[in-house]
Amino acid sequence: KLIELLLTWNYDHFVYQRRQSLKNLYEACDNFKDPKSFKRQLESYFQVNKTFSTFESLLQSGTSDAIKIIESLLLTKTGRLRGQNILESLSGTLSRYLESYQSNPGLNLLSGLLRLEKNEFDDADGENRFNSFLDQIQDTRDVTMLVSLLASFSKSQQDRAVKAILERARSTDIATIIFEQTGNALAEEVVLEQLNERLEAIL
Repeated sequence: KLIELLLTWNYDHFVYQRRQSLKNLYEACDNFKDPKSFKRQLESYFQVNKTFSTFESLLQSGTSDAIKIIESLLLTKTGRLRGQNILESLSGTLSRYLESYQSNPGLNLLSGLLRLEKNEFDDADGENRFNSFLDQIQDTRDVTMLVSLLASFSKSQQDRAVKAILERARSTDIATIIFEQTGNALAEEVVLEQLNERLEAIL
């Protein structure tokens, strides 16, 4: 039994790290555009700067604090998404952390949102990690903060994230929060659907 547990632990940690590392290397090569951007991507992976302290705080954060930290990383003071160079640098730093932390909520959310912004939500580090973060949420206030953050993304990107949220929490309260903040059509459908069901029950 002990050997079985050790083998399982070894697989969950060391094999995961190796897979994630190979995935990062493959993506760096697969997304090659020119030597300059490739060099910048590799540098962001190894670079140590003030962002690292923010990532360390993210590792220790619960869901509410994680959303606040990620908002400060992704958005400018005016509430807009930061420029591509900064987002790419964040992705490089994040890829390094993901090799060591398989299921950290904060890293999962940041990974999901960065993949969403790059229209790579279908990637293994995209929707899957976003959903893993959603599974950790236990307070509607977290949903409110998350939706507020999503409002800075494009409409098509919002739709992908909202769909994931509603698949896990298809309630009138959640849908109303989403619709009031973003005017999202998917959320509106859920609200109207629930209202119709209530009216039918009364009649």
